[in-house]
Amino acid sequence: MKFSGTEDVTLELNGLIPADYAAKIIGPGLTPVVIDGKTPVKLQLARVIDLKSGTLPLMNFDYNEAMWNIAIEKDNQQAWYVLLCDIDHPVSRLIKSRFFHFNVRKSVFTLLEKRKSLITHHRPESGGELLAHIEMGAELTDPENLCPLYVRSDNTLYQIPLEINPADFRRMSTAEIIRDEISGAITGVPVQWEKQCTVLRGRKKQISVAKKVDG
Repeated sequence: MKFSGTEDVTLELNGLIPADYAAKIIGPGLTPVVIDGKTPVKLQLARVIDLKSGTLPLMNFDYNEAMWNIAIEKDNQQAWYVLLCDIDHPVSRLIKSRFFHFNVRKSVFTLLEKRKSLITHHRPESGGELLAHIEMGAELTDPENLCPLYVRSDNTLYQIPLEINPADFRRMSTAEIIRDEISGAITGVPVQWEKQCTVLRGRKKQISVAKKVDG
């Protein structure tokens, strides 16, 4: 089964956590990327439109999600380990949990867009909030780097087959994290957020059912 949708707008926030915390989170069989004792993390907030599946012709809806990723090395290449996926739509939460084995939870999102700036407000049901102000910068012209996705559920490691068509709009931007009350509860220690982030529009994705892998 394959699902497809378009990321109307996507914000990718970058950060770091201590490598020993990352190693505990990802578990055995995976190796965290380590840079000066720290491991990169990426919070990908996206407004997805027209989610659909060829096997479910009546399904078509929009939703917002925040995917928490940890940088890992798997089979001699960089990849992302999906730690948690915050989603505001109940059907999308069901799909991500059942077919992709994501750890999901209910959240509320607000994205306020201006011509050259963006404000995101992310509030999970468990409490707390993440509030960020983004100033858009120069257009990026280098090819987007697509890394494999992995997730663990019930001690089983899965890879998420993913195909991406490049975004119509991609800009290196600057992030001001105004308030972060949630990252520490997710990664075990508050994320050290970086100022550099990326804003994208119109990225199309096709994602297939998770496959078991060794690990």
